[in-house]
Amino acid sequence: MRYYPIYLDLKGRSVTVVGGGKVAERKVRTLISSQADVTVISPGLTPRLKRLLAHGEFRYIKRRYRNGDLAGSMMVLVATDDRAANERIASNIKDSNILINIADIPDKCNFILPSIVERGDLIISISTSGKSPAFAKQTRLELERIFGKEYELFIKILGMVRKRLLETVRSEKRRRSIFQGLVKSDVLTLLKEGKRDEAEILIKNITGIDDIPLR
Repeated sequence: MRYYPIYLDLKGRSVTVVGGGKVAERKVRTLISSQADVTVISPGLTPRLKRLLAHGEFRYIKRRYRNGDLAGSMMVLVATDDRAANERIASNIKDSNILINIADIPDKCNFILPSIVERGDLIISISTSGKSPAFAKQTRLELERIFGKEYELFIKILGMVRKRLLETVRSEKRRRSIFQGLVKSDVLTLLKEGKRDEAEILIKNITGIDDIPLR
């Protein structure tokens, strides 16, 4: 395994995106949802990026990249359509401690981005270690069909139950037993079938908690 899988907490961290096209747009949207402090450097922006900018979602430097632009950045995502410019940016910061990803030039990156299935706090990442982004995308599409929207609610329920158990049940063994019982139960199946009232009753029977909101 060449790449070490990791999830980064980017909240409030300075991240720079070089580029303003469709590829950059996808990266910026994900960074915003991760609450990163985003700066975009590009002569132009897609219509969607312009709308995000109008709402103050990121800072914008309207020009091409210049040496020194990345000072203070924790992470840099380069997504321009100029390969020579992309390689020049990589060369400028190759000896720094900045995390850098350059679209379509994996040998110039010190990390790569996976395909992601997101269901609330459930995040499933798929990577082929840069060998085939197309296959990673196809796998993501397959997983999206398997893991429906009900998983978002289920993870939310598990989080609320865990918090409540930590507050009210002193025995770690008892907490673990209750939680494993909930995970292995039919609650998820009932949510998938739209039977929320039945799911609510089952949650109460397993956990003893009767005020976990399912809506």
